[in-house]
Amino acid sequence: MKKAFFWYLLAPIMLTYACKPATQLQVIKPAAITLPDHINTLATIDRSKPSSGFVDVLEGGVTGEAIHQDRDGRRRALDVLSQTLTRTPRFKVVHTGLEYTGSETGSTFTTPLPWDEIENICRRFKADGVIAIEKFDSNNFRDITPRKRKTKDKEGNEREETVYDAKQEVEVNLGWRIYDLKTKTIIDEVEVTDSGSDSESSQKTEKEAREALEDPRNITYRVSETAGQKYGERIAPVWITVSRTFYKKVKGAYEDDMAKAARLFETDNWEGAAEIWQKIVASPSATTEVQGMASYNMAVACEKRGLLTTALDWAQKSYGNYGNKKGRSYVSTIKNRIRDQEILHEQLKDRT
Repeated sequence: MKKAFFWYLLAPIMLTYACKPATQLQVIKPAAITLPDHINTLATIDRSKPSSGFVDVLEGGVTGEAIHQDRDGRRRALDVLSQTLTRTPRFKVVHTGLEYTGSETGSTFTTPLPWDEIENICRRFKADGVIAIEKFDSNNFRDITPRKRKTKDKEGNEREETVYDAKQEVEVNLGWRIYDLKTKTIIDEVEVTDSGSDSESSQKTEKEAREALEDPRNITYRVSETAGQKYGERIAPVWITVSRTFYKKVKGAYEDDMAKAARLFETDNWEGAAEIWQKIVASPSATTEVQGMASYNMAVACEKRGLLTTALDWAQKSYGNYGNKKGRSYVSTIKNRIRDQEILHEQLKDRT
């Protein structure tokens, strides 16, 4: 803001001021990997249960994990994975609720499930493949540090006191596999590690600082849910919401026109808004700054209607012809969306 005000003082001939509200778009984000076309239905299973039933209790005593923290965490990951896959036109997903034992501790990959068992699961749930969470391990780390702090009492006398700063981090490590029944191959095997944290400062006692920290189970659940969502987006195109800003206010001769066009756009009257913006772009009396803003708005409106090639053309005009700096980055955004469309065509084919 200081920089903008500085240039306003130096260049009083500048008549525009940008106010950029936002509009929301629903777009399909392509998957990071493309699964074989013959896989249409996937069944989910939990195969990360430790084969040694007492390991959870023993490990919890070492790393501070609550009982069932890992069990509930991996269930959350699978639940959100299933929910994420319901947002895609690519697959049908069946949340089986089946649990199998994995490695001794549940924290490492073990030998893949036998193919006859995969075949049984697919037959039972009418699936073409199986998504398995094959490993899950969470670890809690907590640190409480004392420090000295100077304060003043009501009389203004300075005194020194000890306060405690508490920090907590939960690290979650997961492993996923996808079994393809038709080819009898594992078509994806990936390990991910993520973490969440919490901190509290200036507690009067070490116990108070410790008790003020969030329950580590809640952090584990949040991280696990995020992991489930990320894996769903890795393997399947999903609908997401993106936001695009546009210009609504300018100062000068086209103030009313830009405001009216924005109102029309906000009420889904795309044609009415586009007519005004195009007239501004074509007007010889409009400044290049206002023309750049109107061109940028045309790009946003075209993208919202799915006209990506036209949106790219307007974004290029916004920057190339009129010097709108936001237009330059928007060109890259639209190009990325066009590339995504090409990937989606391969991933979805006749499923949309």
